Amino acid sequence: MKAIQLLCLCTTSNIKEYGIDAVLKPFMTDLKKLEEPNGHPFTINGSEENITGSIAYTSADNLGAQLLGGFKESCSANKPCRYCLATAEEMKSKFHEKEFVLRTKESYNIQADQVQKYGEHFSKTYGINRKSILTESNYYHVVDGLPPDIMHDILEGVLQYETKEMLKNFIKVEHYLTLKILNDRIAKYDFGYYNDTNKPSPITEAKFSSNDNSLKQHAVQMWCLATHIPLIIGDLIPLENARWILYLKLLEIISLCFAPVISKDQVAYLQVLINDHHHKFRELYPECSIIPKMHFMVHMPTATMRMGPLVRAWCMRFEAKHHYFKKLSTVIGNYTNLPFTLAMRHQQWLCYQLQSANHESGFLEKGVEVGPGSTFCAGDLDYYNLLEEQEFGIDQTTNIT
Repeated sequence: MKAIQLLCLCTTSNIKEYGIDAVLKPFMTDLKKLEEPNGHPFTINGSEENITGSIAYTSADNLGAQLLGGFKESCSANKPCRYCLATAEEMKSKFHEKEFVLRTKESYNIQADQVQKYGEHFSKTYGINRKSILTESNYYHVVDGLPPDIMHDILEGVLQYETKEMLKNFIKVEHYLTLKILNDRIAKYDFGYYNDTNKPSPITEAKFSSNDNSLKQHAVQMWCLATHIPLIIGDLIPLENARWILYLKLLEIISLCFAPVISKDQVAYLQVLINDHHHKFRELYPECSIIPKMHFMVHMPTATMRMGPLVRAWCMRFEAKHHYFKKLSTVIGNYTNLPFTLAMRHQQWLCYQLQSANHESGFLEKGVEVGPGSTFCAGDLDYYNLLEEQEFGIDQTTNIT
């Protein structure tokens, strides 16, 4: 997390007033210098080096990604997806990527130009509000540079949604268990040493009966609960139960989406699993809607093929970075020009980290790492005579490590 650098802090009110492109304009000016053929000269450790660079991808939740890409930010828009031209109705009935017309860099640029020229009609038709300033990059484009975020789409979206609907059926319809039994088992279950801070919170009746799609668990809590729930309540559920089988299929999807390494065959299998899962979900839960995050899952296999495992591009570490600022704002208690205060405090903290590194490994250099060693008396070494000749002040009793 220490390697995550701060680019900008900006209030929502300023973004609404001036637009996100105005905020990113200084960044894009610097980026163009890095993208030049010879890069940009930097002085590093007293010597000048030319450094080149560009944007690899952008991690963001769906609202942030849509804003950065210039797409419609509302899930109720006619074309709410940043990957394809699916309508809101098509997203609820088609679950394979080949059934949609995918966005391309060329089509995006043409459509964005038409939106800028002709206005609202084309904006609704294409699901684009404006041409993103990020498209000015020579190498990066918002069409393939805004991957679906598995933390927001799965852990805080689809997984909570289906877990809640499944448990409601098991408790209120099938009567396999009660909410009290579930919470008692969660409380007594050993999630392991590494999950001490990730244990799911109790599922209250208010959470369980709410009209939203969430169990009010944090992302890591939901991940922890879902991966262990077969062991927590599996003995109470008939193995042939269709909703239980569907849930296990969702866990298989999650295991592939969160895998640090994945093969091409597994990516193809993932596409099949997602398609089958969504069709079966609509059949088993006819009263439940297909939420947009379920549609975004349809595009995850292609994003994986293009960028590699999506767990490398998720928002989890950036959310942890955000926690630093949230906690700091509470501690400071000063809300006058809060972005400036937080940015200043962060850079002061960064300076301290750099000054106190003491040659240890950090994001700037590898540092000096000393492994296990042994201590000998100089006189016991085969080459002691050579050391003695060099007049290092070493005698036979000197300890050498």
